Amino acid sequence: MIDLSQPSIKGFVHNEVDAEKMLSMPAFGHLKYLESLNLEVTPLSAEVIPPLSSFAALKYLYLKSDFLSDPALHALSSASNLIHLGFCGNILSSSGLLQFVPPATLCVLDLRGCWILTGDAISTFCRHHPMIEVKHELIQELKANRVVFPNFINIGNLIR
Repeated sequence: MIDLSQPSIKGFVHNEVDAEKMLSMPAFGHLKYLESLNLEVTPLSAEVIPPLSSFAALKYLYLKSDFLSDPALHALSSASNLIHLGFCGNILSSSGLLQFVPPATLCVLDLRGCWILTGDAISTFCRHHPMIEVKHELIQELKANRVVFPNFINIGNLIR
């Protein structure tokens, strides 16, 4: 596991010779057995996300940020071994969520703090991907209204 949460990294290495910036994420490429990467609360740009999907052993990825949006999430579709994706606090639109094709191995998608998302988009995504546990502030409300899980039975109503 590598925990780089809360530093001032942006995902680039600055070349002193020609003042050109280069992506730094490929520098992690030699870490063939990296299973968990925490990049929470880092000012990453969307450009640095696509190389992360090439980390073959990566299972847990945490990208809590205020700077990432739909293209960053979509770039992770090809992360073939990803089990848990934390995409908290990002600028994810409802259409961006619905267009996301999650990796077949994904079990948890944490979208807490993605305030633009609507309940309709979350419930539609959950219906299309029932094997993925979605975490978001609206989930409890959707469950209570049986919007996310139509087969969900509120036992409290049966007792009355």
